[in-house]
Amino acid sequence: MSRAERASTGSTSSTTTAVRRSPTRGNSNAQTSDRIVRRALALVVGVGVVLRVAQYLSDRSLWLDESLLALNLMGRSLADVVGQLLFGQAAPVPFLAAQWLVTSVGGTSEAALRLVPLLAGLASTVLFAVLAHRVAKGWTAVVATSAFVVSNGLIYYAAELKPYSVDVLVAIVLVLLGVGILEHEPSSRRAVAYAFAGLAAILCSFPSVFVACGVLAAVMAQPFVSPTRWAPRLWFAGIWVATIGAVGLVALARTEEVRSAFEGGGSVSRGAFGDGLLSVEWLNGFATGLVNSIGLSEERPVSHLYKVAALVVVLGLVALAVRRWLLALMLAVPFLATLVASSLDLYPLTERTTLFLVPLVVLLLAEGVAAPMRWVRAPLGVALAAALGVAVLAFPVYEAAGHLADPRVKEELRPALVGLLARAAPGDTLYLHPGAQYAYRYYAECDCFDRSERLRRLFPYRALDGRRDDSAALRPTGPRLLLGARDDEAADLRRRLSRVHGRVWVVHSHAEGQDEEEFFARGLPRELDALGSRVAVVRAPGATAYLYRLP
Repeated sequence: MSRAERASTGSTSSTTTAVRRSPTRGNSNAQTSDRIVRRALALVVGVGVVLRVAQYLSDRSLWLDESLLALNLMGRSLADVVGQLLFGQAAPVPFLAAQWLVTSVGGTSEAALRLVPLLAGLASTVLFAVLAHRVAKGWTAVVATSAFVVSNGLIYYAAELKPYSVDVLVAIVLVLLGVGILEHEPSSRRAVAYAFAGLAAILCSFPSVFVACGVLAAVMAQPFVSPTRWAPRLWFAGIWVATIGAVGLVALARTEEVRSAFEGGGSVSRGAFGDGLLSVEWLNGFATGLVNSIGLSEERPVSHLYKVAALVVVLGLVALAVRRWLLALMLAVPFLATLVASSLDLYPLTERTTLFLVPLVVLLLAEGVAAPMRWVRAPLGVALAAALGVAVLAFPVYEAAGHLADPRVKEELRPALVGLLARAAPGDTLYLHPGAQYAYRYYAECDCFDRSERLRRLFPYRALDGRRDDSAALRPTGPRLLLGARDDEAADLRRRLSRVHGRVWVVHSHAEGQDEEEFFARGLPRELDALGSRVAVVRAPGATAYLYRLP
Protein backbone atom coordinates (compact mmCIF):
# COMPACT_ATOMS: atom_id res chain seq x y z
CA MET A 1 0.00 0.00 0.00
CA SER A 2 1.34 3.39 -1.00
CA ARG A 3 2.02 6.16 1.48
CA ALA A 4 -0.92 8.12 0.04
CA GLU A 5 -3.25 5.15 0.41
CA ARG A 6 -2.12 4.61 3.98
CA ALA A 7 -2.64 8.26 4.72
CA SER A 8 -6.05 8.11 3.13
CA THR A 9 -6.96 4.99 5.04
CA GLY A 10 -5.69 6.46 8.25
CA SER A 11 -7.67 9.62 7.68
CA THR A 12 -10.81 7.63 6.96
CA SER A 13 -10.20 5.47 9.96
CA SER A 14 -9.76 8.50 12.17
CA THR A 15 -12.89 10.09 10.80
CA THR A 16 -14.84 6.90 11.31
CA THR A 17 -13.57 6.64 14.84
CA ALA A 18 -14.55 10.24 15.51
CA VAL A 19 -18.01 9.61 14.07
CA ARG A 20 -18.40 6.52 16.19
CA ARG A 21 -17.24 8.25 19.35
CA SER A 22 -19.34 11.34 18.86
CA PRO A 23 -22.72 9.84 19.87
CA THR A 24 -21.11 8.13 22.82
CA ARG A 25 -19.53 11.35 23.96
CA GLY A 26 -22.86 13.15 23.49
CA ASN A 27 -24.72 10.51 25.49
CA SER A 28 -22.07 10.66 28.18
CA ASN A 29 -22.38 14.42 28.44
CA ALA A 30 -26.16 14.19 28.61
CA GLN A 31 -25.96 11.53 31.32
CA THR A 32 -23.47 13.59 33.30
CA SER A 33 -25.68 16.68 33.03
CA ASP A 34 -28.75 14.72 34.08
CA ARG A 35 -26.85 13.26 37.03
CA ILE A 36 -25.82 16.75 38.15
CA VAL A 37 -29.40 17.98 37.83
CA ARG A 38 -30.68 15.03 39.87
CA ARG A 39 -28.16 15.76 42.62
CA ALA A 40 -29.13 19.42 42.60
CA LEU A 41 -32.79 18.42 42.89
CA ALA A 42 -31.99 16.11 45.80
CA LEU A 43 -30.15 18.95 47.55
CA VAL A 44 -33.03 21.37 47.00
CA VAL A 45 -35.53 18.78 48.28
CA GLY A 46 -33.37 18.35 51.37
CA VAL A 47 -33.53 22.09 52.00
CA GLY A 48 -37.32 21.96 51.62
CA VAL A 49 -37.57 19.15 54.16
CA VAL A 50 -35.46 21.11 56.66
CA LEU A 51 -37.57 24.26 56.24
CA ARG A 52 -40.84 22.37 56.81
CA VAL A 53 -39.58 20.34 59.75
CA ALA A 54 -38.16 23.48 61.37
CA GLN A 55 -41.56 25.20 61.14
CA TYR A 56 -43.22 22.08 62.58
CA LEU A 57 -40.72 21.78 65.45
CA SER A 58 -41.26 25.42 66.42
CA ASP A 59 -44.39 24.05 68.13
CA ARG A 60 -46.30 27.31 68.03
CA SER A 61 -49.64 27.66 69.79
CA LEU A 62 -52.83 26.71 68.04
CA TRP A 63 -54.54 29.81 66.72
CA LEU A 64 -58.28 30.33 66.35
CA ASP A 65 -58.85 28.44 63.07
CA GLU A 66 -56.81 25.45 64.21
CA SER A 67 -58.54 25.44 67.59
CA LEU A 68 -61.95 25.26 65.94
CA LEU A 69 -60.94 22.08 64.13
CA ALA A 70 -59.05 20.69 67.14
CA LEU A 71 -62.18 20.91 69.29
CA ASN A 72 -63.87 18.62 66.75
CA LEU A 73 -61.18 15.97 67.29
CA MET A 74 -61.17 15.94 71.08
CA GLY A 75 -63.42 13.40 72.80
CA ARG A 76 -65.50 12.62 69.71
CA SER A 77 -65.98 9.32 67.90
CA LEU A 78 -64.87 8.71 64.32
CA ALA A 79 -68.50 8.72 63.20
CA ASP A 80 -69.01 12.14 64.79
CA VAL A 81 -65.83 13.55 63.26
CA VAL A 82 -66.51 12.42 59.70
CA GLY A 83 -70.20 13.17 60.05
CA GLN A 84 -71.03 16.73 61.02
CA LEU A 85 -68.22 19.07 62.04
CA LEU A 86 -68.85 21.76 64.64
CA PHE A 87 -67.93 25.44 64.67
CA GLY A 88 -68.36 25.97 60.94
CA GLN A 89 -65.50 23.65 59.95
CA ALA A 90 -65.22 21.56 56.77
CA ALA A 91 -62.68 19.06 55.48
CA PRO A 92 -62.64 15.90 53.32
CA VAL A 93 -63.51 12.67 55.09
CA PRO A 94 -60.11 10.95 54.48
CA PHE A 95 -58.29 13.92 56.03
CA LEU A 96 -60.58 13.87 59.07
CA ALA A 97 -60.23 10.11 59.44
CA ALA A 98 -56.43 10.39 59.33
CA GLN A 99 -56.49 13.19 61.91
CA TRP A 100 -58.79 11.21 64.19
CA LEU A 101 -56.53 8.15 63.93
CA VAL A 102 -53.38 10.14 64.75
CA THR A 103 -54.97 11.85 67.76
CA SER A 104 -56.42 8.56 68.99
CA VAL A 105 -52.93 7.07 69.04
CA GLY A 106 -50.71 10.08 69.72
CA GLY A 107 -52.93 12.38 71.74
CA THR A 108 -54.13 15.89 71.03
CA SER A 109 -50.90 17.86 71.31
CA GLU A 110 -50.07 20.49 68.72
CA ALA A 111 -47.42 18.17 67.26
CA ALA A 112 -49.88 15.28 66.87
CA LEU A 113 -52.57 17.48 65.36
CA ARG A 114 -50.15 18.85 62.77
CA LEU A 115 -48.51 15.54 61.84
CA VAL A 116 -50.75 14.76 58.85
CA PRO A 117 -50.20 18.19 57.24
CA LEU A 118 -46.45 17.82 57.81
CA LEU A 119 -46.33 14.41 56.13
CA ALA A 120 -48.32 15.81 53.22
CA GLY A 121 -45.89 18.74 52.97
CA LEU A 122 -42.85 16.46 52.96
CA ALA A 123 -44.39 14.15 50.36
CA SER A 124 -45.30 17.18 48.23
CA THR A 125 -41.68 18.35 48.26
CA VAL A 126 -40.39 15.02 46.96
CA LEU A 127 -43.15 14.48 44.39
CA PHE A 128 -42.89 18.02 43.05
CA ALA A 129 -39.22 17.45 42.28
CA VAL A 130 -40.24 14.32 40.35
CA LEU A 131 -42.91 16.29 38.49
CA ALA A 132 -40.57 19.18 37.70
CA HIS A 133 -37.93 16.78 36.35
CA ARG A 134 -40.49 15.19 34.05
CA VAL A 135 -42.11 18.42 32.90
CA ALA A 136 -39.49 21.15 32.99
CA LYS A 137 -36.29 19.14 32.41
CA GLY A 138 -32.73 20.18 33.18
CA TRP A 139 -31.98 23.25 35.23
CA THR A 140 -35.49 24.59 34.69
CA ALA A 141 -36.63 21.77 36.97
CA VAL A 142 -34.15 22.94 39.61
CA VAL A 143 -35.51 26.50 39.40
CA ALA A 144 -39.10 25.25 39.73
CA THR A 145 -38.26 23.01 42.69
CA SER A 146 -36.31 25.81 44.37
CA ALA A 147 -39.30 28.14 44.07
CA PHE A 148 -41.51 25.39 45.48
CA VAL A 149 -39.37 24.53 48.53
CA VAL A 150 -38.92 28.17 49.65
CA SER A 151 -42.60 29.05 49.14
CA ASN A 152 -43.70 30.87 52.27
CA GLY A 153 -47.24 29.51 52.18
CA LEU A 154 -46.21 25.91 51.55
CA ILE A 155 -43.75 25.96 54.45
CA TYR A 156 -46.24 27.48 56.87
CA TYR A 157 -49.24 25.31 55.99
CA ALA A 158 -47.15 22.15 56.20
CA ALA A 159 -47.35 22.79 59.97
CA GLU A 160 -50.97 23.92 60.25
CA LEU A 161 -53.98 21.88 61.40
CA LYS A 162 -55.84 22.38 58.13
CA PRO A 163 -56.14 20.35 54.90
CA TYR A 164 -54.39 22.93 52.69
CA SER A 165 -51.11 20.99 52.65
CA VAL A 166 -53.00 17.88 51.54
CA ASP A 167 -54.63 19.95 48.76
CA VAL A 168 -51.16 20.74 47.41
CA LEU A 169 -50.10 17.09 47.53
CA VAL A 170 -53.22 15.95 45.68
CA ALA A 171 -52.74 18.61 42.98
CA ILE A 172 -49.21 17.33 42.32
CA VAL A 173 -50.38 13.71 42.18
CA LEU A 174 -53.13 14.54 39.69
CA VAL A 175 -50.77 16.43 37.37
CA LEU A 176 -48.30 13.54 37.55
CA LEU A 177 -51.06 11.16 36.49
CA GLY A 178 -52.01 13.46 33.64
CA VAL A 179 -48.42 13.76 32.44
CA GLY A 180 -48.10 9.97 32.56
CA ILE A 181 -51.07 9.57 30.22
CA LEU A 182 -49.86 12.28 27.82
CA GLU A 183 -46.39 10.79 27.56
CA HIS A 184 -47.33 7.10 27.35
CA GLU A 185 -50.27 5.71 25.41
CA PRO A 186 -52.27 3.83 28.07
CA SER A 187 -54.03 0.53 27.60
CA SER A 188 -57.61 0.27 28.85
CA ARG A 189 -56.41 -1.54 31.97
CA ARG A 190 -53.75 1.07 32.67
CA ALA A 191 -56.19 3.93 32.05
CA VAL A 192 -58.62 2.44 34.58
CA ALA A 193 -55.76 2.09 37.09
CA TYR A 194 -54.85 5.75 36.55
CA ALA A 195 -58.50 6.69 36.91
CA PHE A 196 -58.93 4.95 40.26
CA ALA A 197 -55.63 6.34 41.55
CA GLY A 198 -56.96 9.80 40.68
CA LEU A 199 -60.31 8.98 42.26
CA ALA A 200 -58.61 8.16 45.57
CA ALA A 201 -56.63 11.40 45.40
CA ILE A 202 -59.62 13.59 44.51
CA LEU A 203 -61.58 12.24 47.49
CA CYS A 204 -58.87 13.68 49.78
CA SER A 205 -59.20 17.28 48.62
CA PHE A 206 -62.16 19.50 47.74
CA PRO A 207 -60.30 21.93 45.40
CA SER A 208 -58.68 18.99 43.60
CA VAL A 209 -61.72 18.99 41.31
CA PHE A 210 -60.32 22.12 39.65
CA VAL A 211 -56.97 20.43 38.95
CA ALA A 212 -58.77 17.30 37.77
CA CYS A 213 -60.64 19.43 35.23
CA GLY A 214 -57.30 20.54 33.79
CA VAL A 215 -56.01 16.99 33.53
CA LEU A 216 -59.23 15.84 31.87
CA ALA A 217 -59.10 18.68 29.35
CA ALA A 218 -55.57 17.79 28.28
CA VAL A 219 -56.13 14.03 28.19
CA MET A 220 -59.29 14.33 26.10
CA ALA A 221 -57.75 16.91 23.76
CA GLN A 222 -54.75 14.74 22.89
CA PRO A 223 -56.53 12.47 20.35
CA PHE A 224 -57.37 15.55 18.26
CA VAL A 225 -53.69 16.33 17.69
CA SER A 226 -52.04 12.89 17.66
CA PRO A 227 -53.04 9.34 16.69
CA THR A 228 -54.15 7.85 20.00
CA ARG A 229 -56.87 5.46 21.10
CA TRP A 230 -60.16 6.84 22.38
CA ALA A 231 -61.33 3.84 24.41
CA PRO A 232 -58.83 4.08 27.30
CA ARG A 233 -59.46 7.79 27.59
CA LEU A 234 -63.21 7.28 27.76
CA TRP A 235 -62.77 4.86 30.65
CA PHE A 236 -60.52 7.36 32.39
CA ALA A 237 -62.84 10.31 31.71
CA GLY A 238 -65.98 8.46 32.81
CA ILE A 239 -64.57 7.58 36.22
CA TRP A 240 -63.10 11.05 36.77
CA VAL A 241 -66.20 12.95 35.66
CA ALA A 242 -68.33 10.93 38.07
CA THR A 243 -65.80 11.51 40.87
CA ILE A 244 -65.53 15.24 40.19
CA GLY A 245 -69.31 15.56 40.24
CA ALA A 246 -69.70 13.59 43.47
CA VAL A 247 -66.88 15.38 45.29
CA GLY A 248 -68.16 18.74 44.07
CA LEU A 249 -71.64 18.08 45.46
CA VAL A 250 -70.27 16.80 48.76
CA ALA A 251 -67.96 19.81 49.02
CA LEU A 252 -70.82 22.24 48.46
CA ALA A 253 -72.88 20.53 51.15
CA ARG A 254 -70.07 20.29 53.71
CA THR A 255 -68.68 23.79 53.15
CA GLU A 256 -71.94 25.72 53.38
CA GLU A 257 -71.07 27.12 56.82
CA VAL A 258 -67.53 27.94 55.70
CA ARG A 259 -68.69 29.82 52.63
CA SER A 260 -71.18 31.75 54.73
CA ALA A 261 -68.40 32.68 57.15
CA PHE A 262 -66.20 33.94 54.31
CA GLU A 263 -69.06 36.00 52.93
CA GLY A 264 -69.72 37.46 56.35
CA GLY A 265 -66.05 38.33 56.75
CA GLY A 266 -65.78 39.88 53.33
CA SER A 267 -63.08 37.44 52.21
CA VAL A 268 -65.02 35.76 49.44
CA SER A 269 -64.82 37.14 45.95
CA ARG A 270 -67.65 39.38 44.88
CA GLY A 271 -67.57 37.65 41.51
CA ALA A 272 -65.56 38.19 38.38
CA PHE A 273 -68.14 40.34 36.68
CA GLY A 274 -69.47 43.53 38.16
CA ASP A 275 -71.76 45.70 36.05
CA GLY A 276 -70.93 43.51 33.07
CA LEU A 277 -67.19 44.23 33.25
CA LEU A 278 -64.34 42.04 34.39
CA SER A 279 -63.27 43.14 37.86
CA VAL A 280 -59.56 43.96 37.75
CA GLU A 281 -59.51 44.32 41.53
CA TRP A 282 -60.89 40.80 41.93
CA LEU A 283 -58.31 39.29 39.58
CA ASN A 284 -55.55 41.27 41.27
CA GLY A 285 -56.60 39.87 44.63
CA PHE A 286 -56.48 36.35 43.23
CA ALA A 287 -52.98 36.89 41.82
CA THR A 288 -51.80 38.61 44.98
CA GLY A 289 -52.73 35.64 47.14
CA LEU A 290 -50.77 33.28 44.91
CA VAL A 291 -47.69 35.48 44.76
CA ASN A 292 -47.80 35.99 48.54
CA SER A 293 -47.84 32.22 48.94
CA ILE A 294 -44.65 31.99 46.91
CA GLY A 295 -43.00 34.38 49.35
CA LEU A 296 -43.13 37.75 47.63
CA SER A 297 -44.72 40.77 49.28
CA GLU A 298 -47.06 43.60 48.33
CA GLU A 299 -44.99 46.08 50.34
CA ARG A 300 -42.55 48.37 48.58
CA PRO A 301 -39.97 47.87 47.19
CA VAL A 302 -40.67 44.12 47.00
CA SER A 303 -44.04 44.84 45.39
CA HIS A 304 -42.17 45.56 42.16
CA LEU A 305 -40.81 42.00 42.23
CA TYR A 306 -44.40 40.80 42.66
CA LYS A 307 -45.26 42.45 39.34
CA VAL A 308 -42.19 40.92 37.68
CA ALA A 309 -43.17 37.47 38.97
CA ALA A 310 -46.70 37.85 37.58
CA LEU A 311 -45.32 38.76 34.16
CA VAL A 312 -42.86 35.84 34.28
CA VAL A 313 -45.72 33.43 35.00
CA VAL A 314 -47.64 34.71 31.96
CA LEU A 315 -44.46 34.46 29.88
CA GLY A 316 -44.01 30.89 31.13
CA LEU A 317 -47.53 29.93 30.07
CA VAL A 318 -46.91 31.32 26.58
CA ALA A 319 -43.51 29.58 26.33
CA LEU A 320 -44.99 26.27 27.47
CA ALA A 321 -47.93 26.59 25.07
CA VAL A 322 -45.47 26.97 22.17
CA ARG A 323 -43.59 23.82 23.14
CA ARG A 324 -46.24 21.59 24.76
CA TRP A 325 -49.67 23.11 24.47
CA LEU A 326 -51.46 20.14 26.02
CA LEU A 327 -49.40 20.53 29.18
CA ALA A 328 -50.05 24.28 29.13
CA LEU A 329 -53.77 23.51 28.88
CA MET A 330 -53.51 21.14 31.85
CA LEU A 331 -51.91 23.85 33.99
CA ALA A 332 -54.12 26.73 32.83
CA VAL A 333 -57.59 25.17 33.18
CA PRO A 334 -57.45 24.84 37.01
CA PHE A 335 -57.01 28.62 37.31
CA LEU A 336 -59.99 29.23 35.05
CA ALA A 337 -62.13 26.64 36.86
CA THR A 338 -61.29 28.22 40.23
CA LEU A 339 -62.18 31.68 38.96
CA VAL A 340 -65.48 30.46 37.52
CA ALA A 341 -66.40 28.78 40.81
CA SER A 342 -65.53 31.95 42.69
CA SER A 343 -67.53 34.12 40.30
CA LEU A 344 -70.54 31.95 41.12
CA ASP A 345 -69.84 32.41 44.86
CA LEU A 346 -69.09 28.70 45.20
CA TYR A 347 -65.45 28.98 46.25
CA PRO A 348 -63.72 31.68 48.33
CA LEU A 349 -60.48 33.16 47.04
CA THR A 350 -57.92 33.64 49.79
CA GLU A 351 -54.23 32.91 50.08
CA ARG A 352 -54.84 29.59 51.82
CA THR A 353 -57.78 28.38 49.70
CA THR A 354 -55.73 28.87 46.52
CA LEU A 355 -52.58 27.25 47.93
CA PHE A 356 -53.23 24.14 45.81
CA LEU A 357 -52.45 26.22 42.70
CA VAL A 358 -48.92 27.10 43.86
CA PRO A 359 -47.29 23.98 42.29
CA LEU A 360 -48.77 25.00 38.94
CA VAL A 361 -47.66 28.61 39.40
CA VAL A 362 -44.04 27.72 40.12
CA LEU A 363 -43.89 25.39 37.11
CA LEU A 364 -45.01 28.29 34.91
CA LEU A 365 -42.65 30.63 36.76
CA ALA A 366 -39.69 28.37 35.97
CA GLU A 367 -40.76 28.14 32.33
CA GLY A 368 -40.86 31.94 32.19
CA VAL A 369 -37.40 32.22 33.72
CA ALA A 370 -36.00 29.75 31.16
CA ALA A 371 -37.77 31.31 28.15
CA PRO A 372 -35.02 33.86 27.30
CA MET A 373 -32.49 31.04 26.91
CA ARG A 374 -34.69 29.51 24.21
CA TRP A 375 -35.64 32.72 22.45
CA VAL A 376 -32.48 34.85 22.75
CA ARG A 377 -28.97 33.83 21.72
CA ALA A 378 -26.30 33.28 24.34
CA PRO A 379 -24.84 34.94 26.29
CA LEU A 380 -27.65 37.52 26.39
CA GLY A 381 -30.36 34.86 26.80
CA VAL A 382 -28.53 33.25 29.70
CA ALA A 383 -27.99 36.64 31.34
CA LEU A 384 -31.70 37.52 31.02
CA ALA A 385 -32.74 34.15 32.45
CA ALA A 386 -30.35 34.55 35.37
CA ALA A 387 -31.66 38.06 36.07
CA LEU A 388 -35.27 36.84 36.07
CA GLY A 389 -34.37 33.92 38.31
CA VAL A 390 -32.70 36.19 40.85
CA ALA A 391 -35.58 38.69 40.68
CA VAL A 392 -38.28 36.13 41.51
CA LEU A 393 -36.32 33.88 43.89
CA ALA A 394 -34.07 36.20 45.91
CA PHE A 395 -36.72 37.51 48.31
CA PRO A 396 -38.50 34.15 48.87
CA VAL A 397 -35.10 32.57 49.64
CA TYR A 398 -34.30 35.42 52.03
CA GLU A 399 -37.69 35.04 53.75
CA ALA A 400 -37.35 31.26 54.03
CA ALA A 401 -33.87 31.59 55.55
CA GLY A 402 -35.18 34.13 58.05
CA HIS A 403 -38.07 31.87 59.08
CA LEU A 404 -35.63 28.97 59.51
CA ALA A 405 -34.03 30.88 62.38
CA ASP A 406 -37.28 32.54 63.49
CA PRO A 407 -40.29 30.39 62.50
CA ARG A 408 -43.63 32.08 61.88
CA VAL A 409 -46.09 32.42 64.75
CA LYS A 410 -49.64 33.69 64.80
CA GLU A 411 -51.52 33.75 68.12
CA GLU A 412 -49.39 32.56 71.01
CA LEU A 413 -52.06 32.04 73.66
CA ARG A 414 -50.23 29.14 75.33
CA PRO A 415 -47.29 31.23 76.69
CA ALA A 416 -49.78 33.89 77.78
CA LEU A 417 -51.68 31.24 79.78
CA VAL A 418 -48.42 29.87 81.22
CA GLY A 419 -47.55 33.34 82.45
CA LEU A 420 -51.06 33.77 83.83
CA LEU A 421 -50.97 30.51 85.78
CA ALA A 422 -47.53 31.32 87.19
CA ARG A 423 -49.05 34.35 88.95
CA ALA A 424 -52.71 33.34 89.35
CA ALA A 425 -54.21 32.84 92.80
CA PRO A 426 -57.52 31.50 94.09
CA GLY A 427 -60.11 34.24 94.00
CA ASP A 428 -58.79 35.79 90.78
CA THR A 429 -61.31 36.62 88.05
CA LEU A 430 -60.68 36.02 84.34
CA TYR A 431 -62.24 38.20 81.64
CA LEU A 432 -61.77 36.25 78.40
CA HIS A 433 -62.00 37.94 75.03
CA PRO A 434 -64.46 35.97 72.82
CA GLY A 435 -61.89 35.41 70.09
CA ALA A 436 -59.64 33.63 72.59
CA GLN A 437 -62.25 31.19 73.91
CA TYR A 438 -61.61 28.43 71.35
CA ALA A 439 -57.85 28.17 71.88
CA TYR A 440 -58.45 28.67 75.63
CA ARG A 441 -60.83 25.72 75.74
CA TYR A 442 -58.38 23.61 73.72
CA TYR A 443 -55.59 24.25 76.24
CA ALA A 444 -57.95 23.73 79.15
CA GLU A 445 -58.92 20.27 77.87
CA CYS A 446 -56.01 18.88 75.81
CA ASP A 447 -53.61 16.31 77.18
CA CYS A 448 -50.61 18.40 76.10
CA PHE A 449 -50.89 21.23 78.65
CA ASP A 450 -49.85 20.14 82.15
CA ARG A 451 -51.70 23.09 83.69
CA SER A 452 -55.07 22.28 82.13
CA GLU A 453 -56.64 20.98 85.32
CA ARG A 454 -55.59 24.06 87.30
CA LEU A 455 -56.97 26.31 84.58
CA ARG A 456 -60.36 24.59 84.77
CA ARG A 457 -60.34 24.64 88.56
CA LEU A 458 -59.56 28.36 88.82
CA PHE A 459 -62.02 29.41 86.13
CA PRO A 460 -64.71 26.71 85.72
CA TYR A 461 -66.91 26.49 82.64
CA ARG A 462 -69.22 24.14 80.75
CA ALA A 463 -68.17 23.12 77.25
CA LEU A 464 -70.56 24.03 74.43
CA ASP A 465 -70.77 22.83 70.83
CA GLY A 466 -72.23 24.87 68.02
CA ARG A 467 -72.61 24.73 64.25
CA ARG A 468 -71.27 28.19 63.34
CA ASP A 469 -67.70 29.42 63.59
CA ASP A 470 -68.85 32.18 65.97
CA SER A 471 -70.82 29.84 68.25
CA ALA A 472 -69.77 29.98 71.89
CA ALA A 473 -67.34 27.22 72.89
CA LEU A 474 -67.90 27.54 76.63
CA ARG A 475 -70.29 28.91 79.26
CA PRO A 476 -68.94 30.14 82.62
CA THR A 477 -70.32 28.19 85.59
CA GLY A 478 -69.16 30.59 88.27
CA PRO A 479 -68.44 34.25 88.88
CA ARG A 480 -64.68 33.82 88.34
CA LEU A 481 -64.89 33.51 84.55
CA LEU A 482 -66.39 36.24 82.36
CA LEU A 483 -66.77 35.76 78.60
CA GLY A 484 -66.64 39.06 76.76
CA ALA A 485 -68.70 40.21 73.80
CA ARG A 486 -67.54 41.48 70.42
CA ASP A 487 -70.17 44.17 70.11
CA ASP A 488 -68.95 47.42 71.67
CA GLU A 489 -66.07 45.73 73.49
CA ALA A 490 -65.07 48.77 75.52
CA ALA A 491 -68.58 49.21 76.93
CA ASP A 492 -68.87 45.47 77.65
CA LEU A 493 -65.54 45.51 79.46
CA ARG A 494 -66.54 48.47 81.65
CA ARG A 495 -69.96 47.00 82.43
CA ARG A 496 -68.71 43.56 83.46
CA LEU A 497 -65.64 44.69 85.40
CA SER A 498 -67.56 47.37 87.28
CA ARG A 499 -68.97 44.55 89.43
CA VAL A 500 -65.61 42.88 90.03
CA HIS A 501 -63.38 43.65 93.03
CA GLY A 502 -59.87 42.46 93.62
CA ARG A 503 -57.58 40.89 91.05
CA VAL A 504 -58.77 40.35 87.49
CA TRP A 505 -57.04 38.87 84.47
CA VAL A 506 -57.96 40.14 81.02
CA VAL A 507 -56.87 37.79 78.22
CA HIS A 508 -57.26 38.49 74.53
CA SER A 509 -56.17 37.01 71.19
CA HIS A 510 -57.33 36.95 67.57
CA ALA A 511 -58.12 40.46 66.52
CA GLU A 512 -60.63 40.61 63.68
CA GLY A 513 -59.61 43.48 61.51
CA GLN A 514 -57.53 46.59 61.96
CA ASP A 515 -60.00 48.29 64.30
CA GLU A 516 -59.81 45.46 66.82
CA GLU A 517 -56.02 45.36 66.55
CA GLU A 518 -56.00 49.05 67.38
CA PHE A 519 -58.30 48.42 70.35
CA PHE A 520 -56.04 45.65 71.69
CA ALA A 521 -52.92 47.79 71.31
CA ARG A 522 -54.21 51.10 72.73
CA GLY A 523 -57.89 51.07 73.67
CA LEU A 524 -57.85 48.04 75.97
CA PRO A 525 -54.90 49.17 78.16
CA ARG A 526 -56.46 52.64 78.37
CA GLU A 527 -59.80 51.23 79.52
CA LEU A 528 -58.12 48.97 82.09
CA ASP A 529 -55.95 51.80 83.45
CA ALA A 530 -59.14 53.79 84.02
CA LEU A 531 -60.69 50.92 86.00
CA GLY A 532 -57.81 49.92 88.25
CA SER A 533 -54.07 49.57 88.72
CA ARG A 534 -51.88 47.29 86.64
CA VAL A 535 -50.10 44.51 88.52
CA ALA A 536 -48.52 42.52 85.69
CA VAL A 537 -48.72 41.85 81.96
CA VAL A 538 -47.74 38.78 79.96
CA ARG A 539 -47.17 39.59 76.29
CA ALA A 540 -46.88 37.07 73.48
CA PRO A 541 -47.28 37.43 69.69
CA GLY A 542 -50.99 37.80 68.99
CA ALA A 543 -52.04 37.35 72.63
CA THR A 544 -51.76 39.24 75.93
CA ALA A 545 -52.74 38.58 79.54
CA TYR A 546 -53.18 41.66 81.79
CA LEU A 547 -53.43 41.43 85.56
CA TYR A 548 -55.17 44.38 87.26
CA ARG A 549 -56.31 45.12 90.77
CA LEU A 550 -59.75 46.71 90.86
CA PRO A 551 -61.03 48.70 93.85
